[in-house]
Amino acid sequence: YVASTNAYHELHCIVSNLLTTSLLPLHYPNATAAEEDNLKGHIDHCLEVLREGVMCSRDTSIVSFYYRSKPGSRSKSRRTCVNWEKLEIWSLYHMV
Repeated sequence: YVASTNAYHELHCIVSNLLTTSLLPLHYPNATAAEEDNLKGHIDHCLEVLREGVMCSRDTSIVSFYYRSKPGSRSKSRRTCVNWEKLEIWSLYHMV
């Protein structure tokens, strides 16, 4: 197996050209050139936010990769995730 931390795997998926190029035609088939430029800028912004989040969370669980008829990955690592209920309560309490 080839293996890496999930952080690197997630970064690969986020910055992959497949992600940015596949979103526009599916969701906005009739977009004008100006609208496509605006949407691409928004996608770039969102990808940067996601990239920063992945790099800051530093998920070091191990993921393995395989190739059968197409590439894939799997992970049986335990992950520690944010308690979203507590995060939402904290966010509401500290909202300005």
